[in-house]
Amino acid sequence: MRRRDAAPPRSARGFTLIELLVALALISLIAGALAPLGIRNLRASQIEKTRTRMDALVRGMIGDSARDDFGYLGDLGALPPALSDLNDATGKPAFAVNASDGVGYGWAGPYAPNIAAAGAAIVDAWSVGFQYNAATAQLRSAGPDRAFATADD
Repeated sequence: MRRRDAAPPRSARGFTLIELLVALALISLIAGALAPLGIRNLRASQIEKTRTRMDALVRGMIGDSARDDFGYLGDLGALPPALSDLNDATGKPAFAVNASDGVGYGWAGPYAPNIAAAGAAIVDAWSVGFQYNAATAQLRSAGPDRAFATADD
């Protein structure tokens, strides 16, 4: 016959403090090893997203001959003065085809609707506006450090 005040068998008592600390230490080591990998993957995806946006902006500005798309430059005869002009028809002539020569001219946009809505800021993956110079046709992102004129631009 078994006594009531006897301690339960070892298997029914649970974990010791040492066992819990060892398990916690192992979980911490694994998390510490995987965190830099996750941060690196996040940064790489943000860089790729920004490059994709920049490619779409360039296609919107100069067009894509493979898709028979002439972009802002082909439709209006000049690069946009600002990136916001890619999605804003204000003050631009409507697209029309000249009957005598069959050449079209005028606004046929928006030219970057998948990047930003009309009137919205056009930003990179870090929510920083792109730097655009119409005179030199240069488009830049601030990059991961969110500052222009640094090594990661």
